[in-house]
Amino acid sequence: MKKIISKGLDHTEMLSIFREVLLRSGIREKGNLIFAGCQGPCYSMATLLSFGLRDLNLNLYFAADADIQQLWRLEYIKNLGVVATQKENPVNPVRNSSGALNPAGTIPKCDPASEQRGIISNGVKAKVLVIMSGLVMVPFEKVLKFVNEALEKGGVIIGETVVPGLFEEKGWDKQIPFKYLFEFSMKNPTSFEVEGN
Repeated sequence: MKKIISKGLDHTEMLSIFREVLLRSGIREKGNLIFAGCQGPCYSMATLLSFGLRDLNLNLYFAADADIQQLWRLEYIKNLGVVATQKENPVNPVRNSSGALNPAGTIPKCDPASEQRGIISNGVKAKVLVIMSGLVMVPFEKVLKFVNEALEKGGVIIGETVVPGLFEEKGWDKQIPFKYLFEFSMKNPTSFEVEGN
């Protein structure tokens, strides 16, 4: 059962509503947030939503087509916006929780203190995982595998969709433990020819 947290009037409130949901997840500074979505439209939406989070100092990533081998770091570039700046190595840890590179991609010993600092022995793990609606074009088994690979223990899953009710319609809500849903609709796209110009 869904309970409304907040509802905006139009697209101008998208970023603030998504930010509110993300903050409810309990993610903290230097926490890992992975958007998983399709190439193109989902990537564009992930960078848009990330723009509204740029002051939170999070480690942001995008996984194209829910493929852990296609994990890209998202970073804010002044006067431009949020873009994918480098492909991450999902097998060996690349960055610790302070954002520093681990020397030569070495694998630190797995210990609770390391995990608390964000150094995970089997690669980048998400405190928050955003499952985007474009993934309905990807085999569902691949999405489930990605969730198991990418979400840290105790992590939170947010479903993001431009088609309200899509995750329930597809039955994904029965197999993926969504904590939050972020739904909005893009209705009536219209183009016009301006006469006389």
